[in-house]
Amino acid sequence: MPRLLNDRESDILALLLSVDFPGVVELRRQAESVSASREGMIIDLWVSADSPRATVTSRTPVQAVVDGEGYDGGLLLFVDDGRLSALEYWWVTE
Repeated sequence: MPRLLNDRESDILALLLSVDFPGVVELRRQAESVSASREGMIIDLWVSADSPRATVTSRTPVQAVVDGEGYDGGLLLFVDDGRLSALEYWWVTE
């Protein structure tokens, strides 16, 4: 069941969409009404079918590095068929 993004998810999405890349204008418009499902390391994103489709250069057009104490990680934004589709947080340790 889709739900509103929580504050952290919303902040992460805004951070990832603050960078300029092909298709970001349409993705920013989609983000205005995005909803989510699932909790955890990967959340699915849902946008209205009426939202403008983005033309992006890859399925993960933007990502961010997360440096932690004793681990490295990152944030990925996924786009499928021109629509926001998922946020993922990942990490690795030694």
